[in-house]
Amino acid sequence: MYKNESVSIVIVSAYPPDVGRLSEYCKELVESLSKILGKPLLILSDTCEASNTQIIVRNCWKPDNIFSILKLWLNIFRVKCRLIHFNIHLAVFGSSRLVNFLGILSIFLAKMSGKKVVTTLHNIPDAIKIDNVGLKNSLLNRIGFSIAMKILVHSSTFIVVKVREYVKILGQRYSAKNVKFIPHGAWFTDRTCSWKHDSPPNILFIGYLAPYKDLKRVIEIIENLRRIIPGLKLIISGLIHPNYSNKKSLPILRDILSNPNVKYLGRVPDQDIPKLVSISRVLILPYKTSTGTSGVYHLVAALGIPVIAPPTLEFMELVKEGAGIALINLWSNNAENKVLKLLNDEKTLLNLSKKNISYALKRKWDDIAKEYVKLYREALKS
Repeated sequence: MYKNESVSIVIVSAYPPDVGRLSEYCKELVESLSKILGKPLLILSDTCEASNTQIIVRNCWKPDNIFSILKLWLNIFRVKCRLIHFNIHLAVFGSSRLVNFLGILSIFLAKMSGKKVVTTLHNIPDAIKIDNVGLKNSLLNRIGFSIAMKILVHSSTFIVVKVREYVKILGQRYSAKNVKFIPHGAWFTDRTCSWKHDSPPNILFIGYLAPYKDLKRVIEIIENLRRIIPGLKLIISGLIHPNYSNKKSLPILRDILSNPNVKYLGRVPDQDIPKLVSISRVLILPYKTSTGTSGVYHLVAALGIPVIAPPTLEFMELVKEGAGIALINLWSNNAENKVLKLLNDEKTLLNLSKKNISYALKRKWDDIAKEYVKLYREALKS
């Protein structure tokens, strides 16, 4: 398979046509990298899309499949390259703890095969309230996370994080000195603003439905505010998170589908997101805990829609860096009043919109790819 084949860089990641599991992130980054490098890139992926001369996609692992992880290991040993880039989060290989551990172990095997390793790590256990993501805060889970993180730290030439504060946390918790910050890329930076300050009073949610996103609380807020804004509705674009079973998600879907003030669209293709933005007053991200910086925020920021989010470490950092996010504790007694005030405050909404556009234009994918190329060169020299 690889006998006479050599590529400059190999990337291990989910990839389209799969959705989620960081596949969209990988696609945007790889397309920008291919333009800059001008050399073939090989993607060791969970799905297979038609390849071209610059981007070669190989299907070699599947979520929640132990045997496919063994196939990934074999591919890592056999491929001829100097550097492997892993694009992962802690549950990217599925819902099984064992499968994710074996997937993360592939980073150690890449190092053992003599290759330089760059790992983009989108979340860290030390910044997640694990009970909110459906895991018990047990000794076994804590030990497992600690071992996995030590493997990551000591096997990677460099670890890339999307949140600046993670650099400090990994340094203090795991004595990591190989951590670099590269921002998340932003979509739609070549589009004009789709948001209108006088749009209908709809609140938009985009993203996977999962236990750590409290849509039930958002529906409760909307029900209370409809006494003052009768036309207020919640528009939802998203599917059940692949790591959570339908059985666990049924209560969420039941609340959504049975409510006349909620419009559930399922997953809306990215190209149709500007239309959703144009009929919404704000985007809401009701995370009880963040699992890394918000990909959804970076998806819509350039379209100019103001955002409501809780004051988690990740969202507070985005605000410090200029993002147009209104930080509201959605579970506080005065949450409804704060949301109402924002919905009716045209000046603040316009200000948040301008901030989001400005933020996004500083994070174009081509600029993000250039930062990775610099890091690749540094890794290959080490």
